Amino acid sequence: MITLGYLELLSLVTLPICGILIYSMNIQKRRISFLQGKFDAVQRQYYTLENAHEDLQNKQQQNQIFKSSLQEAEITTNLQEPRLSLQKATHTKHNNKDKYQFIQSLSGSGMAAEEIAKVLSISSNEAEQLVNLSKLANIQ
Repeated sequence: MITLGYLELLSLVTLPICGILIYSMNIQKRRISFLQGKFDAVQRQYYTLENAHEDLQNKQQQNQIFKSSLQEAEITTNLQEPRLSLQKATHTKHNNKDKYQFIQSLSGSGMAAEEIAKVLSISSNEAEQLVNLSKLANIQ
């Protein structure tokens, strides 16, 4: 019968245990590598979605700005339509002689050029010139 010493017996027992531990560590490394790959893929998807979300928010903000500008333009157009139709009506109703007589009567009633400008929907400079021209036409 072969008798084994303490150290020999210990080496026979520890050698298989070391092999099992090394094998187990290799399996764990592969699992960690696999999970790291999964984590990286999920992280890339997260960043892609985050960028897409930011793009959508920017587009939504641009759409809001555009809608606001469009509404302001529509309001401005609606406010100008009556003035433009009044100007057209005023220009078609009166020829130049009638225009000067009309301005002369407004001016003669004490209306200032700025008020005449508002009534006729013209600039105050144009109204001032027309008042002066109507006064000159009256003198001659």
